[in-house]
Parts: sequence; structure tokens; C-alpha cells
Amino acid sequence: MLSPDIAYLGMLASKMVITMLVVVGTSLIVERTGPFIGGMIATLPISAGPSYIFLALDHDSAFIASAALTTLTANAATMLFVAVYAHLAQKHGTMRSLGIGWIFWSCLMAGFSLVPWTLETALLANGLAYFISARLCQAFMSVPKAGILKRGKWDIPMRAFGVVALVGIVITLGNLAGPKAAGIAAPFPIVLSSLAAMLHPRLGGKIAAATLANSLPGLAGFAFAITALHVTAIPLGSAWALSLALLVSVGWNIALVLRKHLTTRPSTKGNSR
Repeated sequence: MLSPDIAYLGMLASKMVITMLVVVGTSLIVERTGPFIGGMIATLPISAGPSYIFLALDHDSAFIASAALTTLTANAATMLFVAVYAHLAQKHGTMRSLGIGWIFWSCLMAGFSLVPWTLETALLANGLAYFISARLCQAFMSVPKAGILKRGKWDIPMRAFGVVALVGIVITLGNLAGPKAAGIAAPFPIVLSSLAAMLHPRLGGKIAAATLANSLPGLAGFAFAITALHVTAIPLGSAWALSLALLVSVGWNIALVLRKHLTTRPSTKGNSR
């Protein structure tokens, strides 16, 4: 068993470093390939994964199953956060768009904490949230590729530092404010928020909004992955359940990328004359 201080510091450090690497890398990928691939990368369990590993080292499988149910409800709030941000980013700046999105997400989570969730109701909430968000974001998903921009010498290091600072502030404030606040801060959409904070001022609100909007199918897959974790944590044990959840999430996003490739590939029929 890890001591609470070591587990917390390990979780904090892993989230900060992994989020920084993924967000910086994803922002560069968005420049070259467009928002869809960026959205797929951002919805891999790169933030939740390390958190659950440290939780599993210090808690039993029943705790992991219960935590997964909370994460599943938070995923529904994150889908709606994406819709709010995507709409605001069309006309407003980074901090206003994110700030209102964060307030909206926090209010949803505070309300969700009062609900006696079951797996069935949590899945229903995710289904409704996806339906609403996808409809609201449909017009924002397709934008031209950003193109490779000329960067200053310190551009990427400064943005990387900003991502690390954002992750550290959110997690630390959540824990300092007490258990209830920590429970709300833990599933905070830190990767998507950090990605928006990096893309919005550099490439514009429309491309940042498109990247987050394209994350919605990936968030649906994440819901299935967390469901698998919740259902299998006790019978299989935490290690196997976490491995299965990772497989579901990665497999879902790969399938989405392949489907996108097949549906957008130009037809060669009739061109062989």
C-alpha cells in the first residue's frame, strides 16, 4: 500500500507530465491532419488511466468499481461541456469560452453528486448527453486543416508550461478544498481543457472547437471503457479490469479512425479507363 502523500504526488506528477506531452503532441498533429485525429487522441485514457493505476495500488477492486461509476457520470457532463465550449469558441476568446464551460461542468457535477446513480441511469445520462452534444456540435466538426504555422523559439515550451500549470492548479485546489471538491475536481476534463487552451489562441476558436467537437465519438467509447471497468473490477480484479478498459478505449478509437478513412477515401471506380 502506498502512503496517501506518495500516491497523491505520484498521481499529480503523472497527470502533469502525461497531459503536457499529449496536449503538445496533439496540438501539432491538429496542425497537420485536422481536428478529427486530434479529437481521437485527446479521448484516450491518458488522464484517467494514471489516476486509476494509483487508486488501484491503494484501494481494493470494489473501490475501483465504485469510482468508475462516478467517472461514467462525469463523462456525461464532459460531453455537454464540449458542446458549451464549442458554441462559445465561435465568437469568444479562450478564457471566456473555457471559463463558462468550466462553470457549467462544475454545476452539472454538483447536481450529479446528489443523484443515487446506478449503471443503467449513468449509461442513460451518457446516451442523452451524447445525443444532445452531437446535435449541437454537428456544424462545428468540419473545418479546413490549420496548416503548419511559424513558431517562435519559446512558443511550445511556454504553452507546455501553461498546460502543466493548469493541471497542477486544478488538482491541487480540488484536494485543498476538501473531499467534496476533490470528488468534483478528480474527473475534471483536464486534457480537453488544456488542448483548447493551447489551440484556441494559436489556431483560432473554430479549429479548437472542431477538435473538441470531434472528441465526442471518442468520449462515447470512453463511456463503454469505463462501463467495462465498473462491471469487471470485482470479478476480474483491478489489474485485468483496467487492462480491459484500456483495450476497449483504444480499440474504439482505432475503429473510428479506420471508419473515417474508409468513408472519406476517394472512389477509384470509373477512373481506370
